Amino acid sequence: MYDGFHYTFRDQETGCVFTAYAGGSGPAYGGFRKDSERLRPVIEEFNALLDASSIADCELQFESDDVTMKIGAKDRIPCDRMERG
Repeated sequence: MYDGFHYTFRDQETGCVFTAYAGGSGPAYGGFRKDSERLRPVIEEFNALLDASSIADCELQFESDDVTMKIGAKDRIPCDRMERG
């Protein structure tokens, strides 16, 4: 699993900022400790939005060390693969 993808979001209602990321241990969320109580419902709503969303066919490609990583979805099924240089 590639370690390092992240997306940063700002909730329009609360102004809180959080990050959705993929680390070595898998997907996770992060935010400022001072916002932890206000972020809890924001992240729950974000998860509900993701659960209600359709997966679109897509593919992202990036280089990592000596491999090319390809991640995305095909026919609504998430997929990834590595191609060695």
